[in-house]
Amino acid sequence: MPPANTVLVSQRQQGNPVLKHIRTVRWTFADVVPDYICGSNTAILFLSLRYHLLQPEYVLHRLKAVQRGHRLTILLLLVDVDEVVKPLQELHRAAMGADAVLICAWSNEVGCSFITRIANQPFSTNTCAIVLLWFFLV
Repeated sequence: MPPANTVLVSQRQQGNPVLKHIRTVRWTFADVVPDYICGSNTAILFLSLRYHLLQPEYVLHRLKAVQRGHRLTILLLLVDVDEVVKPLQELHRAAMGADAVLICAWSNEVGCSFITRIANQPFSTNTCAIVLLWFFLV
């Protein structure tokens, strides 16, 4: 379990532009399955929509690898293409099938803000709906 307000970052995220925007919480590279672990029970998978269009099976394998290992799993999607309707439907379906929450970010900065907010807020079991409401109200 990471220390409070510390994000564990998978080695596969080296070079991800989101990392240079994380300034309000500590983060460290670790040997973890999800891309980011916040607190003791929240896993975040980061996916670029552009990458998903090139490798559509990738996210399914990643969701399966993380499934059931954490109380809250978030699929953080960087929307970096113009045509989004069909891919978003696919990813929404995949996230729901894996009991994950899909959160869309339209820039690396916004993606970073989601990660830091989650790291600063401890979540307990069955808080997916609260998480979504909280992000839209803040």
